Amino acid sequence: MWQLSYLFGFIPDSLFIWITYALFGAGFILYVVSKLVAWLPFISRYKFPVEIIGVIFLVVGSYFYGGYATEKVWRERVAELEAKVARAEEESKKVNVVIKEKIVTKIKEIKIFQDRIKEVIVEKEKIIDAQCEVPQEALDILNESAKGVGEQK
Repeated sequence: MWQLSYLFGFIPDSLFIWITYALFGAGFILYVVSKLVAWLPFISRYKFPVEIIGVIFLVVGSYFYGGYATEKVWRERVAELEAKVARAEEESKKVNVVIKEKIVTKIKEIKIFQDRIKEVIVEKEKIIDAQCEVPQEALDILNESAKGVGEQK
């Protein structure tokens, strides 16, 4: 049955609601006519089939109207969620810009820190190479570089 509802989604709303009202109205009229026909002897034999067709039209019209109302509710929910997704995308773009700025700043800080350590090593190179031992200054430089950027020293 959901395939039928899916196909009805392709019919324009105004045409679908018009067909639904027409089915409902025709069912109502046929049902009332079936009750009035009982007094006419030459047409009274058609009373039961007309009544059944009228009830079927009423049921089908009511079903389609309920399906249309449900479809409207779901379309409103979809539109609401699409608006939320659009707002979330805008917020994520703003947050992504902030994150990129922080990453670039952090990379710059790391580069400056690495350059400073390299300069210190070049300055202390003669002391380090003089005795073929690892002096305490070299160990201090290595320990300082291992602490990382932004840590207290």
